[in-house]
Amino acid sequence: MPTPTYLNCNDNHKNQAQKAYNEVRLLLGKANSAIVSLQKYKPGWRYEPKDQQEADRFVKWFGPVNEANLATVRDNVIYPMVRQLENNSVTVECGGVHCDPGDFAYVAAAGAGLGDGIIINLCQKFFTAPLYGTDSQVGTLLHEISHLVGNTDDHGYGQDECLKLARKNSAEAMNNADNYQYYLESFHY
Repeated sequence: MPTPTYLNCNDNHKNQAQKAYNEVRLLLGKANSAIVSLQKYKPGWRYEPKDQQEADRFVKWFGPVNEANLATVRDNVIYPMVRQLENNSVTVECGGVHCDPGDFAYVAAAGAGLGDGIIINLCQKFFTAPLYGTDSQVGTLLHEISHLVGNTDDHGYGQDECLKLARKNSAEAMNNADNYQYYLESFHY
């Protein structure tokens, strides 16, 4: 399994980024397993208690649990993110020409990561953020990797907006980077 290549990072920044990266890989594995578990159910079947919890989590962030929605989330975003981090190069650059004072990170080309190496630019604010929680390092990496690999967009920011998207427009929720961020972070708690 490749480990990230770090550019322009001091030891402290490299250690912080690596710790967040390791957590991202763990959360992606948990989410992928949860969705695979839900895919075994047919309409009208009753969920086992653990799977009911996973179904509730899915509904919260993406809308109705059905074959098409599960496939969209897993096949278009979650599983490609897992594959990307397992099989392809990841470069983390500390700083970057497009870092503004309020930025945590940025990526250059959404959708460019499939099958190729990806580059994530971490800005100074990333390194002052907590590992988990609101505006966290883990959440930032999940958000940015979903742009690169899952070609997600930014239809809404913040938990309230993401919950509203899941209730009112599941198609946009399933294409929104913050929905993936919050869904994946929920596997930590």
